[in-house]
Amino acid sequence: MARLIALLLVLWTTAFAAWGQDATLDRIQRQIDPINQQLEQLKNQIVRVDLPTAALDKARAQIEDIRTATLQMIDALQPQLAAANQALEQLGPPPEGGAEEAPGIAEQRKTLTARRDQIRALQAQLDLIRVTTQQLSEQASRIQHDRFFSKIFESDHSVLDPRLWIEGSSTIEPFVSRFMTVASNWWNRLAGSLTPFGTALLLGELAAAIAASVAARHALDWLIRPRRDKSNPSDLERLWNIFAGTIAAAAPLILASGLIYLALSSTIEASPQATRIYWTIASCVTIIATGRAFIHGIFAPAAPRWRIIGMSDGLAHRISSLLELTFIIYAIDGAFRRLAEILFVPVQFSVLQGAVTSILTVSLVVLVLLTLRSGEEAPQGEAAAPAPEPPARFGWASRLPLFFWGVAATIAAALVLGLIALAQYLSQQLVVLTILIVFLVLIHYLADQLVSDGIKPNRPAGRFLRRNLLLSNKGADRVGVAITTLVDFGLVFIGVPLVVLQTAVTWVDITSWLNTAFFGFRLGGITISLYTVMAAILAFAVGVVITKLFTRWLDARVLARTQLNKGLRDSIHTGVTYAGVILAGVFALSYAGVDFASLAIIAGALGVGIGFGLQSIVNNFVSGLILLAERPIKVGDLIKVTGGQGIVKRINVRSTEIETVDKASVIVPNSSLISETVQNWTHTDTVGRALVAVRADADADPEKVLQLMTDCAKRHQQVLAFPAPLALFTNFGAAANEFELYAYVADVTTTGLVASDLRVAIRKAFEENNIGMPYNVQEVKFAARAADKAKPEDGQGEG
Repeated sequence: MARLIALLLVLWTTAFAAWGQDATLDRIQRQIDPINQQLEQLKNQIVRVDLPTAALDKARAQIEDIRTATLQMIDALQPQLAAANQALEQLGPPPEGGAEEAPGIAEQRKTLTARRDQIRALQAQLDLIRVTTQQLSEQASRIQHDRFFSKIFESDHSVLDPRLWIEGSSTIEPFVSRFMTVASNWWNRLAGSLTPFGTALLLGELAAAIAASVAARHALDWLIRPRRDKSNPSDLERLWNIFAGTIAAAAPLILASGLIYLALSSTIEASPQATRIYWTIASCVTIIATGRAFIHGIFAPAAPRWRIIGMSDGLAHRISSLLELTFIIYAIDGAFRRLAEILFVPVQFSVLQGAVTSILTVSLVVLVLLTLRSGEEAPQGEAAAPAPEPPARFGWASRLPLFFWGVAATIAAALVLGLIALAQYLSQQLVVLTILIVFLVLIHYLADQLVSDGIKPNRPAGRFLRRNLLLSNKGADRVGVAITTLVDFGLVFIGVPLVVLQTAVTWVDITSWLNTAFFGFRLGGITISLYTVMAAILAFAVGVVITKLFTRWLDARVLARTQLNKGLRDSIHTGVTYAGVILAGVFALSYAGVDFASLAIIAGALGVGIGFGLQSIVNNFVSGLILLAERPIKVGDLIKVTGGQGIVKRINVRSTEIETVDKASVIVPNSSLISETVQNWTHTDTVGRALVAVRADADADPEKVLQLMTDCAKRHQQVLAFPAPLALFTNFGAAANEFELYAYVADVTTTGLVASDLRVAIRKAFEENNIGMPYNVQEVKFAARAADKAKPEDGQGEG
């Protein structure tokens, strides 16, 4: 009964999966015809010469939406096609020679073949749609860029031509009159609909909006801004003060704008034209306040201790004033451009406006550059504030003046040549890109300071890393490096599109690039997908983490509780680590869709390289595996090789690290340890022998000398009883007899200390028994000759 239930459950699951796949195929099939019809309409639409720019942007966005949906459907068909092919492979090829196949298998083969052919047909149709959308998107992009550049490089009167100013001045009166007409109409409607109670209510709402804005400003100053009375603020506080001041300036104005609009719209419904004008003016005021706060926070003309750049007070005041004025002109220029579009002012007004704002902008930029150049040396009696930031932090800014001089010269040339639109565009982008890049750079520095300050031991995050995650100071620093690296990548992925959007590139271009990178692009016969690559990297990282967790568990719960020596445990640990990393790599490559059958060609090509340049690396790698398997040496062994003598600390993939008694690391290739002679004192055990050579008086009793030496060895705590210490009479001498003492210790690394202790004990024993330890006769003669040479010659001395 249980087997029957299990069989029914498997059949139901298979049928449900097949039903789900059929539903997916039917859904995709139903979407193909409407998509083709929509693409045909968009194709006819984008080629229209009279199509407005906004409509062209919308059409291209729709094309990209279709392309994204098509790529998603293609991606959804891949697993089903792979499953169908795998099922057909499991059935094997049909019988040859006209042999009949079992009816059930033949029917199943027919069903699977039909499903595979259906999926392939859908893939072919979707691929055609994908190619069509890509071609249409590229065509619309070319039209967009052609329109942009034709508008930017449209020639008009030069600023030196009086006609530009005359024609432009004639459009000021229509602009003012239309603006006043909209304002008066709105005011008349408002005044006509207000009752005394309504007037009081409106004034109360406006007062409440202003009060809420002021309260929000004070609350933000108290909540997020650092204390202004600090005598020596830190780098983190200086950087955060810039952003906190900017937020405190922008947020209350945004709140006030919204509340005032709600108060006015609840009293009377304004026309769409009046509403757009209101939000244009409100946005302009907010942008001006935000930009001034940002610039003021950077230069801090009235508070040098909060300044992030080493600059005198007077220079900081002059530079900040010029930059704030430049930003105000930029904001007003943007507001006037939007108002001109709302009020349908003649194009001559935009030309005049572009010429005026470009002249003012380039003049202010030149003044800033000249002020910076003249302010390199502080005036007499004006001391420069000490630079609170390291000089290297803003060192790149010293190379920017040349770039700004070049842009200013280009704007001036464009104005003279009559390219007013180009001059206005360069003026706008100069301000926008400068503010944007400075903003991103300051966020980068702020993130560095937040992380470096947050991981300190006395901070909550630092305590969490050290106590809960058991990280050392070095480990916490590495976590900080990882966080700042992620922040830098985030700034790149966010900042680069923002910077690029200020050029001729549109957001649709960026989304198109992202779709291509995410869903894959073909390079030769290989499809490269950012999604697949990221997923494979994540799978490999997960595999490595699981391997590390498993090896830690293996070390703590299994190997540490066995009687295996440290070297064998290390070999097992290393082997398991290698196996886990290899399995993680194979799994990641399989997930990425790498065909391992095709790797045979790559392996053959690598074989040639291995035969030449990679031979040494592969030889050392294989030798490392032999060391781990055969274990002629292991971690902790005391060995002697050509490069020196020391303890094996680590056996790596390519080399082995040996630490000498001088605490120097000797890196020995693994192949040398396999092919050359290696002296290993701890191969089978750690027992070592200490040798002490002794000279005694020639007339001393040799048996007594031997007994004294043996007794000294037996009394030492580290000398083993078995093998027993052994003293030998090794040679006769004219002035002294020679003896040697052999003593065995459990740890070969202690032989030097034990030998030293034995020499001290033997010396004391000889003195107690009146046995001398004379020098070698030749040593005595050598010392006498050295003493004679050190004496002053006859006739030379202290006289």
